[in-house]
Parts: sequence; structure tokens; C-alpha cells
Amino acid sequence: MSGRMLRPEARPLDLGELSLSQLEVLDRVVRSLADAHSQLPSAAPKEGLPELDPQRSSRLFFVSGEPGIGKTTIYTALRKLLPEERGSQEQSGGKEDAFQYDKDQREVLKRRIREGADQLRGGVRWLEPLDLEPLSGSTNFLAAVMVRIERAMETGGALKHRGNRGGLLDQSSDISKTLAKLSRFQNDLAMSWDGNIHARAAHVEPDTYAAEVLRAERARLAVNKSFQEILSKLVPIRDEQQRKPSLFLLVVDDLYLSPSSSIELLRLLRMISSPQLFVLLLGDYDLLDYLYRQQTLGDYIKLTGNSAYTDSGEDFAEELRSRAWALATGSLRKLLPPNQKSDLATLWVKEALGFKALDARETNTGKAKSLEDLLSQLEIRKNQYPITVKELITADWQERTNKEEKERERLAYSGALLLEMPPRHATDLWMTLNELGNKPPITKILGLLGDEFHTTLGEQNRLSGTPATKLEQAVTRGTARTNYEDYTLNTTNLSLDIEKADTEHQDFTPEGHPFLSKLSATIPKHISWHIAIEHKNTRKIKSNLDLPPRLLGWLVTFHDILALGRPENILGGSLVGTCSNCSWVEFQCTIQKTATSSSQTDELVSLTCSWPLPDWTTFLELDLLIWAWNNLSQEDQGQPIHLEARAFRWLDAICVILLQTELKKLVRIPDLSKSPPPPLWQELSNRIGGLISKWDGSTSQTARWATNVGIMVATRMGICESTASIFEQTPSLNNFWKEDEEIKALKREENLNQSRHKDVAKYFPKEWPPPLADQKAHA
Repeated sequence: MSGRMLRPEARPLDLGELSLSQLEVLDRVVRSLADAHSQLPSAAPKEGLPELDPQRSSRLFFVSGEPGIGKTTIYTALRKLLPEERGSQEQSGGKEDAFQYDKDQREVLKRRIREGADQLRGGVRWLEPLDLEPLSGSTNFLAAVMVRIERAMETGGALKHRGNRGGLLDQSSDISKTLAKLSRFQNDLAMSWDGNIHARAAHVEPDTYAAEVLRAERARLAVNKSFQEILSKLVPIRDEQQRKPSLFLLVVDDLYLSPSSSIELLRLLRMISSPQLFVLLLGDYDLLDYLYRQQTLGDYIKLTGNSAYTDSGEDFAEELRSRAWALATGSLRKLLPPNQKSDLATLWVKEALGFKALDARETNTGKAKSLEDLLSQLEIRKNQYPITVKELITADWQERTNKEEKERERLAYSGALLLEMPPRHATDLWMTLNELGNKPPITKILGLLGDEFHTTLGEQNRLSGTPATKLEQAVTRGTARTNYEDYTLNTTNLSLDIEKADTEHQDFTPEGHPFLSKLSATIPKHISWHIAIEHKNTRKIKSNLDLPPRLLGWLVTFHDILALGRPENILGGSLVGTCSNCSWVEFQCTIQKTATSSSQTDELVSLTCSWPLPDWTTFLELDLLIWAWNNLSQEDQGQPIHLEARAFRWLDAICVILLQTELKKLVRIPDLSKSPPPPLWQELSNRIGGLISKWDGSTSQTARWATNVGIMVATRMGICESTASIFEQTPSLNNFWKEDEEIKALKREENLNQSRHKDVAKYFPKEWPPPLADQKAHA
């Protein structure tokens, strides 16, 4: 597709070209159609009221999703799958699937879809789609449906087959009589729905006016019954043995652009409810629900009067809103059964990585570049991991390799969320990157990311008002700092908050601890984090931003590319730096005030000495630690996790990340209910010592982290004496801790990190490492 400038639009695709979500939705649509077709009566409806039909059921199915998600593709794929000619069928041509992902599940869905289509083939009569976007507000929807049925009969061959038996003028022809009835029915509809009877009331004789009113009401009264009778007799017969009616299939697109028209159409379709008519609705259910609520609230306000709504107080206004929304939600559920609605999902990360634009798939599938290939061409720096945008987004040196895990789980890095996009967005990104070429300058990469961030911000509907404005102002393009136009990120008013859940409380009695007799730890599971805006006033109130996943992914990736390749463009410093002092594990300790006294007394003291965290600058590092930490709870198989096992995973994961080693290298602890064996602790302490020798001085993030490890070991926070002694006897760590200025200051009770190491200095050993013989005494 090199050199192509025009974006491919929705086309009739083979099943192998659909995403997993599209296959799942199409499968449900086909099964619903098959169910409706199996319930078709083989004879004309019996006399009586249609609403008393003992087999009456809904004939609607709603495909919901945001713009560009592939709703029209569902329609075109279904149209290709179910041609009106019985002998036709989908010709896949032996093409390889466009998405090499969840192959087993894809094959199950494709097989089931084809089996359902085989049962339906030749039994579906397509009506011309009804697009709500260009229609006027006064459209007579029932007449629009009937006109489409008439056109389908004219073009579908039914008239030709019946014409051989006497022609349209032969009154013995059933189809001729039915079409004549259809014509009269359309006239009645136009008169009863769109007539100007009331407008002409003052200009016609009273008797004439009364007769017209009664005629219109009679037409309305007989609508459903007449509609069912007509459709049951419009049998597009292909041979003399086929006596079962076909299912008329109407597709309604953009069912949300006009809320009043959409609700009117839904009510009409429920009212007529003919077994012979199946309606496939395409739209955004959430938006339709919102618009219907607002419309219902507007009707209530119109009824009570605007002044009553605005002047009667908040309690009255809230009650009115509550009643209106309850009515709207219940009405929409009545019109659209929840089980007859299916949501299209965005592409998953791995689907997006393998994505190729339609024309690229068709012309040169074997050699065409995927999004993953194109992202690999975007270099953000040299000679250090990650080098390319693809490496950053996928964090490929730590991708999960455990076959028992579900591959559809998201990758550890939150920036990968930017790839969870609709197929239309993926096509746009593919074409942009394909046009960008190989190894573009970083300014073009930043321009692409910044532009996509602003576009995604404009498309979402969660943020509005001041938060959206401030976030938009944080990512700006200008020439103030450079001699060329460049994007910058201003983090002055932004901060990072950790989201925690599933808090676990654990009591632990440290083995041979020099001064702790009891230790209680509160250990939360770390879900993710929130971007927050700080309001510049005296109280410094923070507002957490509920960012949609794709917008969050663009912001995170933009931040990290700047932090790695152009840190001077982050005005205000890395956002991750604001998270360095987060207390991931909170402690309460019972401390012996006089360890050598015969009358020992215990005092409950809260030490906020959190486990050490390096001074990281990227979300990538923090996300990888969250992933490794949370995975510990997936390995316990229901057994309790020892506090030292948690501490080991914490230190081990940080070492792996700092060494840029695959996370599959994480040490598997044999028994999580016990402390890891001494050889594992010895190997871990050696790795930390090796990290120190790799960096120069205490200015490095590794050296500062090793300092804090020393503080944790000195206070034995969650680590027993035998474990601490392993660290204390590691030469590289000992030499570093003896010379480190922060530890020297702590020993002089000049605490340099009050927020992180409150009250630590008075418990710190005067000598480092402390003589093993004296370790049982109070420091």
C-alpha cells in the first residue's frame, strides 16, 4: 500500500479479516437471525389480536459501539455471508487470518457462524438500509419500511416468478392481491400519520372533517394486523416446494444521532412486531441512553414549567431528574432487551500490533508491514533499552511467557492502552506511520504523539470543563524553547496517585529481631494510578482525572518518550517522581523500650518506613513493579504469603527492572508461606551489590535505592535477623553503606528523609555492620 493516500472504508470482509470482537458480535447476530427464522409461521396468521400471539417475541438486535469500531463492517460482512441467492456462499479463498491471535477461539466462532449462515442462506430478504443521519425529523418510519419492502419485492425476483402465472393484472394471483393491499396500506399510513387533517379543520365541512378523522383512526387501529398479514403473504418463492416465508432484514444505522427520531423508530418497531421482519440496529447504546434520559427530563420540565424546575430547590430538581431517568431507563429496556444487545470492543493490544490496513492485506499480505513493524521504525534514543516506540509500548523484554495465563490480558505497561483502538483509528495510525517512513526524527514522533493525544482528548466524553482544558494545556506545541516547533509536557499542575484495593492485614513476629516484638503490616494490592490536577489555591485541592484507557495510553507514552529521549521537554519534571514516596506497605510495630531490663514494657509505635523505591522517571518502570507485585498473589494458590516472601519479591523485581532483564527471570519462591531459603537471599544481595558497582556515586537512582535498602535492613522492617545478616555480610553492600552520607546522617540523627524514614535514626546501629554478637541488643 506504499504511496496510497486514501483511507479504506468499511467493506464486505471475509470472516478471517474480522477482529475477535467482531466475530463474537457477528456470531450473536447470526444466531438471533436463525432463532427468528425458525419461529416463522408456515401459514397466514390466525385471526385475533397480534399482541395475543402466544409465540410473540422481539425481533430487534442492537450492535453498539463508538464511531469507527466496525458496526458497518458487521453489516457488510453479514450481507456478504447471507446473499439472497440460495446457492451463493462466502468465498474465503484460503486466505490466512488477518489476526494471528486466539486462533482456537476464532476458529470456533467462524465455524459456528458458517453453520448458522448455511441454515439461513436463501431465507433472508434484505431491505435497503435505513440511515437516520440524513433523514428529516418528520420522516414516516413505517412508510419508509413499507417502501423498502415493496422495493425488495420488485428487485428480488418474486414478481418475475409469479408473473408467469398470470401477471400482475391477474386478480387470481396472490402476490398481486397482496401488493395491491400493500399500496392501499401505504396510502392509509401517509394519511393517518402525515395527513393535515387538524390543520384543515377550520376549512372543511364538519361532516367531512369527522369522516376523515375516523378514517385516520381506523387506519391506525389496523396497522399492526394489516402489517403482519401483508408480510406473511409476501413470500419470495424460489420453487414450488418452498412455502415458508422469508425473513425480511432491515438494517438501521446511526441510531443515536437524533434522539427523538431514534426513540420514535424503536417504539414503532415494537408496536408492529411482525415475525417476518427482523431489524438490526447499529449505534451507540450508551449515547442513546444518555440522550433519551435528557429528552425525558426535558419533557418533565416542559410539563412542570421551567421556573418550577429552577426555582423549587435542589431536592425538587433531583427528584425530577431521578424520576425522568428511571422512566427513560425502564422504557429503553422495554424497547431493547439487554440480551439482544452486543457491544463491539476495540482491538486488543496484540490485535493492533498485527494490524495492517485493508489494501495492504489484499495486495501483499506476506510483505506488508504491520503496526508493530511500523512502530519498530520509530527510534527514541540509541544504545539503551528501550530504543524504539515498539519496545517501549510492548516492553518486549518482559512479555508474559506463562502459557497458563490468558493471552488477552493487557501487557504490564499502561502506555500499551493507546493501541486499544477502533479499527478505523488503527487504519489512520497505520497510514500515518507508513507515510512517516523509516527512522524519522524524534520531533516528528513527538508531533504524531501530541496530535493523537489532542485528538483522543477531543473524542472522549468523560472529561469536560476545567479538567479537560487543563489537560489540553499540559501538552502544547510551540517554538518558545527551541528554534523549531516542538511539543512539551507541563507537569507543574499534575501529580500521580496510586490506586490501591484488596487491603490485607498481616501480623508477623520477627525472628530474633533486636527490638521489635510484634510487627503488623497492611499490604494493599496495587491496581494502577491516577493522574491528578492540583488546584493552585491555599488548600491545594486535587482532582483525580478519570481518563479513558486510550487517552491514558497516549499521555503515558508521550511522557515516557520525553523522559527517555528529550527530558528537557518535560516542564516541571517527571510525573513518576511524585510517586517515589508512596507507602506501598504500612507498618505498625510493638517496640521494646528497654530490651535489657527485667521489667520490659512494650510500646505501640507506628514507623512509616516504607520499602524502598528507586527514583524512577518513567511509567514503564513503575508499571513493571506493579505487575510483578500483583502477580505474587496469583502464585500463592490460596495459601498465606509470608512477609519476607513479599519483601523478597519487592527487591527482586526492582533488581530485574534496573538490570533490564526479562521479568520471566523473577525468582520463583518455592513456598510463599515461608521465608525464601538463605541461598536465594544471598544471590539477591549479591545482585544488589553488583548494581552499586555498575553506577557511579550516590547520584544514581540505583545507589540511592541501595541506601534505602540499608535502612530497611538496619531496622529489620519485615526481615528477620538471619536474613538481615546475609545483607550485612555482603562486602559490596557493606562498603557502600559505611561510606554513604545519608546513612551517616541518620546515625547522627540528622534524618534527611523524614517523610520516608520517620523515627528510623534512633533505632539505627551506631556501627555498620553491627557486630553479630551484639545484634540482639538494642541498637
